[in-house]
Amino acid sequence: MNLHFSTKASEHRSAMISRRWIPALFFACTLAVHLPLEAKEKLPTMPNGTWTIETTPPANAVELCPEFLPGGTRLRLRAEGPTRLAIEEQRRDELGGTLTLLPPFSAALCRTAIGSETSFGTNLCRGGNVPVDSQAPVSFDDAVFVFSRLDAKGVADPDNEFFVGLGAGKGARFATVFLKNKSAQWRLWLKSANEMVSECIVHLPGKNNIDSFPMIWRRQPGN
Repeated sequence: MNLHFSTKASEHRSAMISRRWIPALFFACTLAVHLPLEAKEKLPTMPNGTWTIETTPPANAVELCPEFLPGGTRLRLRAEGPTRLAIEEQRRDELGGTLTLLPPFSAALCRTAIGSETSFGTNLCRGGNVPVDSQAPVSFDDAVFVFSRLDAKGVADPDNEFFVGLGAGKGARFATVFLKNKSAQWRLWLKSANEMVSECIVHLPGKNNIDSFPMIWRRQPGN
């Protein structure tokens, strides 16, 4: 099955996401982001840790979102100190950090945004393929993490319909992670301590036939 990765859907979704990046202050004694804990379950305040992707695209998919990550992809996220912009604007909702891809690497990553080749920054793929001897982790140190929460208005917003349909409600925590040099971004619903969910828009056969499916980020034990 030859899948193509759509940039139109990503640009449309990116425009919608950018309108939702209304700064939300997270009060803390340090530079880290600290959010209230739910009574029944301790939820993560940041997506730091090692994660494995679980996802199954529709069998009849024609184009997948550029931010698609094949099932079995392993990656490590590390949000650290606030970005320069956040410091200038005295905000605590935006942190700089690192996203690291961990081997083994799927060849399908070379057809996605994170596997695209650029003349600057870090590249996983060469000539459209993962180097045969590539067994070392590949780190992208230009990652930016933007944190937000759903309020009542956000729950009713059609732009959040995908996540609300999966159970995200008022107070749900999100972290949008993007790589500046790769034009790749993932809006992550921090569903629980061991699970995050992102959306992938997919083009199906037929005119204007667009749908979406979840990519589950499962925390690896001990991380």
